[in-house]
Amino acid sequence: MKSSALSSLTPSVADLVTLLGQRESGSLEFKREWYRLEEDPKEKKSQKAELVKDIISLANGSLEAVGDPAVLIVGASDKLREDGLREVSDVGPNLPTAAQILDVVRPFCNPPMDSLQVIPFQHDTATLFAIFIPPTPHVFELADDLRTRSRVYSKYSVLVRRGDSIDLASSKEREALGTLKRIKSSELRNPPPTSLAAAVGATTAGILVGQIGSRDGGIRGAAAGGLVGSLIGGLIGTLMGLAYELFFQQTGGWHQEPGRRRAAVMSLAAAMAAATWIVSGKLANMFTPKLMDESD
Repeated sequence: MKSSALSSLTPSVADLVTLLGQRESGSLEFKREWYRLEEDPKEKKSQKAELVKDIISLANGSLEAVGDPAVLIVGASDKLREDGLREVSDVGPNLPTAAQILDVVRPFCNPPMDSLQVIPFQHDTATLFAIFIPPTPHVFELADDLRTRSRVYSKYSVLVRRGDSIDLASSKEREALGTLKRIKSSELRNPPPTSLAAAVGATTAGILVGQIGSRDGGIRGAAAGGLVGSLIGGLIGTLMGLAYELFFQQTGGWHQEPGRRRAAVMSLAAAMAAATWIVSGKLANMFTPKLMDESD
């Protein structure tokens, strides 16, 4: 199971243990021990910089990992053994909190990062923990110069993951990453238009045509009409939703701001309801009696 197999919700212990057998990637990193933030002032500063670098690069991910939640597992070696397992070590009882991590990261992060989770778990006899970063529509850039032990990253730079390493995004890569993140985020928040339209059409037409059929056929007429209406409404909704989706994907409308999306969805719903009412009503009068006769 790759880290991309995780949902955007909190992963289970079983999910995290399974990740121990995976290689580092654009959304997955391992560290044997926590950053030494309590060292002398000079060491503490560089250790904080390492933490900021790792968290921001995981949050940005890579073009291949767009839309995936990111995970940093602490207490596990970053190298796989020949048997495909990792060496693990107990991290002790004093785990950092999400608030403490964000307090370190946010001053260097634009826009400020606002969400991550710290999840302790057991493997063998060791206590490990994972930092879980849900997917976001943002590309995080550095809000200030970041000085690690080996390199200085300039303000406004965008850190990304390349396999098991961290690098600076090019301007084209940064633009592509931002576009894909917004699209993925929109898809998570909004159901696919075609499926939504098909479901609404089938439900609406099933109810409407079922009522029409019940006028002359009672319960059997309602059942037959509901069946016909669902099929007709689902077909109408699918066709209209598909046309909507294709058109607005070309114009970027489905991925516009929520206000514009809501207006477009309301227009689609109104047009679909009118078409469903007219077409399904006429076709129901044609097909419902036949279904009732066949049921006799």
